[in-house]
Amino acid sequence: MPIGLPTETLTASNPVAQSVTTFPNVINEGETLAYVLQLDDGAGGAILNTDFTAITLTLVDEETFVVINSRNAQDILGAGKLGDNNVVFSTAALLTWNMQALDTPVVDPTGTKKYEYHRAIFRFEYDLGLGAGPEVAIHEVRLVVKNAFSPITPL
Repeated sequence: MPIGLPTETLTASNPVAQSVTTFPNVINEGETLAYVLQLDDGAGGAILNTDFTAITLTLVDEETFVVINSRNAQDILGAGKLGDNNVVFSTAALLTWNMQALDTPVVDPTGTKKYEYHRAIFRFEYDLGLGAGPEVAIHEVRLVVKNAFSPITPL
């Protein structure tokens, strides 16, 4: 059974449950803030952090695919299953990614773009013990990052 993710798009025909969302605010270059994700068992029930065997985070620029802040399939579950690498994962499957300034740079070498679009890709491997075996879910978050040196203009 796929775990529940906040979603606009779930692909039932795909064996990997997938969801994509856009972060609600434009992020200023170098800004630090939090992204919170609540997971459930797909039926609205509780899921435990111990049900996860791996959680990774990849952060890339959408145009160039440059990996940002060395977050290329980076382990964020941690050995104690309570989070790692600026991510806190509670026993009630509440994941909080505390974005650092290095997570929100402008990577355009010309510095001329007003905005960049980055993609954070969370990959969850889990086993709910229902006989289905290990499963995978992917949650993607689109981030809009504003160049600190560009004039303020609407998107």
